[in-house]
Amino acid sequence: MLSGILPAWVEPDPLRARATDALALQAVADRLADRLVPGISVLTTRARYFTFLAWVRHRIGKEHNELQIHRHEIALAFTEALLTDKDSEHAKTCQFVGSRNVRAMSHSKIPKDPRQVYKVPAWRAYRASMAALGLINEGPTYSLTDVGLSAASSFGHIIRNWKGLNSPFPAQACLSEVSKRERIILRELLGLSIRGRIDPGSTEGRVRRAAFAREVRKIFDREPLSPEIVLPKYENRRGRELPEPFLALREAAIWERLSLGLNSIFTLWARAVDAGRQRAIERSIEDVLQHGFPPPVMEAVDLTDEDTAIARGISSIRLAIRLSDQLSETGVQLPDKEAFELGRIFIAKNRRPRARVAEGLAMLLARHRAAKGDDVWVREAGSGRLEIAREPGEGWIIPEIVRPHAYRMAAFDQIILDLGGI
Repeated sequence: MLSGILPAWVEPDPLRARATDALALQAVADRLADRLVPGISVLTTRARYFTFLAWVRHRIGKEHNELQIHRHEIALAFTEALLTDKDSEHAKTCQFVGSRNVRAMSHSKIPKDPRQVYKVPAWRAYRASMAALGLINEGPTYSLTDVGLSAASSFGHIIRNWKGLNSPFPAQACLSEVSKRERIILRELLGLSIRGRIDPGSTEGRVRRAAFAREVRKIFDREPLSPEIVLPKYENRRGRELPEPFLALREAAIWERLSLGLNSIFTLWARAVDAGRQRAIERSIEDVLQHGFPPPVMEAVDLTDEDTAIARGISSIRLAIRLSDQLSETGVQLPDKEAFELGRIFIAKNRRPRARVAEGLAMLLARHRAAKGDDVWVREAGSGRLEIAREPGEGWIIPEIVRPHAYRMAAFDQIILDLGGI
């Protein structure tokens, strides 16, 4: 279940879907995100957690003791909660780990059991990124590097008067109050302090992050960084040898058009199977293919508005195929050719809509089964009839919204904000 996978401080999908990435489209998005902002994840959204966790790792000593790390995280969560008690606007402007559970707890005593605050702590969410940025070494002890020690010292300098684990940190420990010394260290690690010319072909993480930050600087100055805002600006970029991050952004735009289209059609169809309306939704898809559809929009697709969702899904697939063909003319081929060929089934003009829909949905179901194995949404119930693979007592439902992949943009956006901008 999704709720058992996501960290407790991340708002889970409110629809409680049984599984995400129903068609195994996430892997390509992750590879593209690695080209844009390597070392960052969708969960590493606050810059100060890097220095805070480095300080905690240093404080607990040579041995790696997760429980002690988590107890320090709880103390920080209570610090943020107390600041919210004093100013209700604080919770809106300063996101912190454990906010949902801490909000409902008494703030007079800090619990010793981390499970009362969250299931999966920040240390586990940030650990891989801390290693990628060079703050810690890989396990099993996750010892600090020299720069990690500097980062730890920069945070420790702020909370010198802290009384220990039975009390919250001083207000200066707030995640939004990143000190100048911390900013210098983190901006250097992230590549935000790089000056002068950047090698667009570099594979070094900080250089790639710097190149991406420079490329989207004008967008960042006006709007939050998100796939919905950033990617459409790059899908029609031309040139036979586009440098990075131009090329990665163009590829991501094309991949996201395809992903939104395929995910929308498949998820909408699965919802119809669940409601006993399989043939009705198939006829609706056939009708859209026969009568046309509007230009696509890159944003979340609301599947409760079925006609609009179908039109947007098919339109998005068609645009993705056209853009992919243009890109291939320059010698660049996006991975997962099978996904594009699947999309072509729906938009082929030399076959009747009913045949296209039947084959396309059959291929989508086959891809879904290959991707999810025992976690499939749809199964055969005999005599060719399909049903949702939900056992008695299971309460999961199929999503009613299909969202774009994150490409780690929102997380990087918040980190940049924490560090004073690009």
